[in-house]
Amino acid sequence: MAFLKRDAELLFKHLQALIDVELFTIPLYLTAASSVSSSAADASSEIQSLQQEAVSVAVQEMYHLQQACNLCNAFDVSPVIPQLELQAGVKTLVPHLDPNDQPFYAELGNLPAVISALIEVEAPDDDPKPVTPNEQVTYRSIADLYKATLELLANYLNTFAQTPAALDPYFDPGHKQVGYGAFPTRFNFNQIKTRADVMNTINAITDQGEGTLVAPQNSPFLFGSDGKVRPEYQGLPADRFVKWDIYTHYWRFTDIQSKLAGVPASSFYSGNGQKSPDLPSWAPPLATLQSAMTTIWSYVLDVMQSGFAAGNLPVNNPSDPSLPGFNSAMIAFKYLIPMVWQYGAVPSFAYTSGVTAQDVQKAMDAVDPWCLYHWDAKSSQVRAQYPNDLNVCQGLNVCAGRGWGGIATAAGNGACALADTHTCTGSNSCNGQGGCGYFSSLDGKTLPPCLRGRGRTIDVAVGGLGNHIIESRRCLRAGLEQLGIGTDVAGNQNSQ
Repeated sequence: MAFLKRDAELLFKHLQALIDVELFTIPLYLTAASSVSSSAADASSEIQSLQQEAVSVAVQEMYHLQQACNLCNAFDVSPVIPQLELQAGVKTLVPHLDPNDQPFYAELGNLPAVISALIEVEAPDDDPKPVTPNEQVTYRSIADLYKATLELLANYLNTFAQTPAALDPYFDPGHKQVGYGAFPTRFNFNQIKTRADVMNTINAITDQGEGTLVAPQNSPFLFGSDGKVRPEYQGLPADRFVKWDIYTHYWRFTDIQSKLAGVPASSFYSGNGQKSPDLPSWAPPLATLQSAMTTIWSYVLDVMQSGFAAGNLPVNNPSDPSLPGFNSAMIAFKYLIPMVWQYGAVPSFAYTSGVTAQDVQKAMDAVDPWCLYHWDAKSSQVRAQYPNDLNVCQGLNVCAGRGWGGIATAAGNGACALADTHTCTGSNSCNGQGGCGYFSSLDGKTLPPCLRGRGRTIDVAVGGLGNHIIESRRCLRAGLEQLGIGTDVAGNQNSQ
């Protein structure tokens, strides 16, 4: 069957639908993952592992959003980032899905409350029949949306496989392609430069999400089996979630659901209006936090719109590096979402137009008075007070009364890094300034998991930054000793 103009127009609508769905999942999944109590995660490695398993799906959805935008640009269709809003206490229509011919609504909530909805979003369709693409772009499941998109792409590839790219009326290889931050080091397929890249990109998205049952019969697409993703679509060794990224999102969510049966309800924050003991004493008012959420979420959406439309999504602010950029804004959610939860409130994601980097800076200053997680001139001044302590990475030194805000009370207590606000996985400027507790490799070797440290907070940065706050020096020392590297009593690295 020939791939005609009307087929191309329908394909473009389906590619945009993938963007709509992938974006929708990100705040939904992050809010659920961030509801794990930090004290519960500190006390139980099993609970922390469950939390990180949920985070791994949210981070991979960010990769899927990038790839959906790259697919649009590869077919010369400018991607549109929806001005998405997800409000606490409001059931929001999940775009393009109508299971049982009924609209599908989802609501923000803690992990136990929403896990069934997350599974339903990612559930594969076990019906082997092909799915006929429709003009409304509405389907029983996300799996069927992907099936329909794959049918259109298979038709395109069958029609134009032997046509030189220069004569292809639809495909524009390499057009405005984005490989954001650390994604190119974490996944094999990013920028789309050949038709094979088209196949591999859609394979990666669908296999990582729903798995084998999405593949249409007699198509050129390949998928893993038994809940596992094919090796070429799994995370690379640099992927901090590699042990989970070998499994589909559907498998991970069902695994989390089975584990939740043995986890006390008190291990999760809830929107009951009661403050958690985990809430920091210096926390700003809830209204201030939620206002900052709106400001930063709006900025993130606008920056993604301009970035993917231009084929360039910078990590930092290209106009003024002293102001927040995309990466800094994403890092802020790692702290903002749990803190809203700690007030006994469900976070909301609202959009307002016209937000600037200066607005984001003001929001960060308001919610982070000690400059614990945003980096600017103010925090630079604090760092300058301690010129001899640039190896003070993530609370691993004797920093009582020192560090950002002077809030640390003992070694390993507090967010008292002075070297840089980011961690040492190639994302910051702390070369030669000491260990951050989250090494990814040393002399080509992967360090023991214990050495990486246990983070109290969640990594949501698209570039894949590591944890900022480390559990203990004892774990660090044990990991270093396995590599023949000693540590002093404060946990700082000594060469031998």
